[in-house]
Amino acid sequence: MSAARPARESSSTWRATAVRAGVCGFIFFYYWTLLSDGKFFAVEPVRYGLTFNSMIDYLARLRFDIDPSIILHEGFLRDGHTYSYFGVTPALLRLPLLILPRFAGVDFTVISCAVAASIAAIAQLAAVRRARLAMGDVPYAGRITALAMAIFIFGGPQLQFLRPSVFQEALNWASAIAAIFVAMAFRWCIDVPGRQPRHLTAMATLAGLCLLTRVSTSIGLYAACGGIMLPGVVAALGKNGGRAAILATFRMVLSPLLILLLWAAICATVNYQRWASPLTFQDYKYYNSLLPDDPVFTVLNNYGYFNFRRIPFALSYFFVPVWAIIGSDGHFLFRAPQDRLFYIIELPPATFLASDPLLCFIACLGAGWLWRGQSAWIDAAAARLAAIGLALPGLLMLMAIAITFRYRMEFYPFFEFLALFGLFGLARRFAARPRSLTRICATMAVISIVSAHAFLLAYKVGPWGDSVEVEQTGWVDAYRRYFHFKYPAIADRIDRTEALPPAH
Repeated sequence: MSAARPARESSSTWRATAVRAGVCGFIFFYYWTLLSDGKFFAVEPVRYGLTFNSMIDYLARLRFDIDPSIILHEGFLRDGHTYSYFGVTPALLRLPLLILPRFAGVDFTVISCAVAASIAAIAQLAAVRRARLAMGDVPYAGRITALAMAIFIFGGPQLQFLRPSVFQEALNWASAIAAIFVAMAFRWCIDVPGRQPRHLTAMATLAGLCLLTRVSTSIGLYAACGGIMLPGVVAALGKNGGRAAILATFRMVLSPLLILLLWAAICATVNYQRWASPLTFQDYKYYNSLLPDDPVFTVLNNYGYFNFRRIPFALSYFFVPVWAIIGSDGHFLFRAPQDRLFYIIELPPATFLASDPLLCFIACLGAGWLWRGQSAWIDAAAARLAAIGLALPGLLMLMAIAITFRYRMEFYPFFEFLALFGLFGLARRFAARPRSLTRICATMAVISIVSAHAFLLAYKVGPWGDSVEVEQTGWVDAYRRYFHFKYPAIADRIDRTEALPPAH
């Protein structure tokens, strides 16, 4: 009997590994299908798609500018050189091009977006699985876990952003790094006995890498890192901490702090080479797309890049899109403050309440769970501070001079982190009302999945930036035209079907 046990355990481990590999492969294939519209390697090149290829080529020669013929009007011209504001991480991922120069002209944007989105989803599934293990043998834990995994794969967090572009590629990689960070931060907060100094070091490394990918996302990770370390430092310095505790805490936080500072120094060097200032990440006065008399400079002079006065409109954009209503005057409902406060308000209108109702619900449960401190085995203090840190990117987007659909990604690390704790609260409520909560949560999951796919379609067919055409023609006619332009063969087939006489 005892001799057979290892064989069974080995078989079980092999099957579990095969299932996980299959799930990962499916996620990648599904995301790649949506990104390429099923064309895969035959997909058309993306506009500005060789941006990161050019960036790594120039970086290899210790140059921080970029080929102006590739970045075109999305570049920034300063002192006779053209620069990009994108972080360098997607370019560093193209390091193999330096030893395989024949691929330097290949556009890897679509496959890079697919890999990044898949990594984000897999990290989220791993975090949900850890939450499931922490639940133990509570009733309906499997059902709750299945619903959570469904919305992370097919719902809002990744799927609705699968529009291939260099803008989206940078954001996808920032999202992937943030998802891994969130999973590690969640483990740190719920597995206090299993903590190791290397976990903090890994989180600091992820935060620093994110700084070279997308600074707004990294601000949340940096703040969350500090929040995670702060309770231990305070406890060690308190009246209950002795010299040994202080030294142990110092040794634990020293390496992460140095890593965070090192990445910040690297980022400051890149900024200085681009903008002649270590604290500047983008400067519109060099932007090729803007003429000297562009109205955006008036907006900048009056309100800056970030301003609290933009928050009310931005809340409508992200949560309750009444801004998209066309009034009796033929303009969007809040067109006057929109023109006064913002550079770009990008289509399509969307809301987290449609793309992520279940995630938002569980996140609210998680906020209540943490702030009431319902479990002694959770480091609630570190979790609260980490959550506050992860909320900062979303707050920045509410104040930003431009609001785009892809900026919705900045809110997800905060939502996901709270939702992981909310699974514990949901499990407690399921025990009392399993049938009703199953119906409610399943309905919200279906709404999330359907809405995420609908938003993806609207995002893929719509134009970049503002579109006054919507005010002139209305949403239905505008998107009918957008769809015809993006998918002419499908649109013509639909038109022919609608033109057929009714059958008698």
